[in-house]
Amino acid sequence: MISFDILTKEIIEMLIKNELLDILVKKELLNEAIREISISEEEESDIRKMIYEKEKITDDLQFNEWLEKNNTNKEDFFINISKPLRLNKYCLNEFSKKTESRFLAKKDMLGTVTYNLIRVKDFFQAQELYLRIQEEPLTFGTLAKEYSLGPEKDTQGLVGPVPLNQGHPGLLRELRNSKIGEIVQPLKIEDFWVIIRLESRLEAKLDKNMQLILSKEMFDEHLNKRTKEEIIALKTKYKLN
Repeated sequence: MISFDILTKEIIEMLIKNELLDILVKKELLNEAIREISISEEEESDIRKMIYEKEKITDDLQFNEWLEKNNTNKEDFFINISKPLRLNKYCLNEFSKKTESRFLAKKDMLGTVTYNLIRVKDFFQAQELYLRIQEEPLTFGTLAKEYSLGPEKDTQGLVGPVPLNQGHPGLLRELRNSKIGEIVQPLKIEDFWVIIRLESRLEAKLDKNMQLILSKEMFDEHLNKRTKEEIIALKTKYKLN
């Protein structure tokens, strides 16, 4: 069980002053969580092959020299480089059984969409472009390249695939409610008037990748909660605001 008793009042005050206490506590809690998670010989071999290819290493002797040059040893190296893999294992071990209920609750927000977008500052210009596209749908890309004021200008208005839980709520609401191929009338999104057309929608599935995403999401929530609890305990212990 992790203990922060080693931190004195003076050290905690310094960490708070430099906005480092949250980071330290969170990292220690994460390291503690995955401490007992190991990687298989096959996974270690895959990591070794990746390093050999990246660093142009041909044998174990060169690998040991490379480790020494980078001020580490084999054990510490594999512990550090395997953290993301071990974290994935931990999250699945602890939370994968809870992913189905979360998936069902969030399914509508977990899909992806691809859409066309034009954004301009002036409503009347937006209305004119909308009418032109209504008459000639194939001109959407050409008009986006010529008139749109965002990065979609470089892709002829094409955006995505993007998750339905990322982006402006108003825009996402329209995309969720749109039919494929439907051109939405000019919509005010912050400082722009936008015209959108849904190209495709991919429904989310509870596959292995989605299980991992949701498991890591739940772990992040758990980790943030534990971090806050530990910080409150430390501040209470030393009567810090």
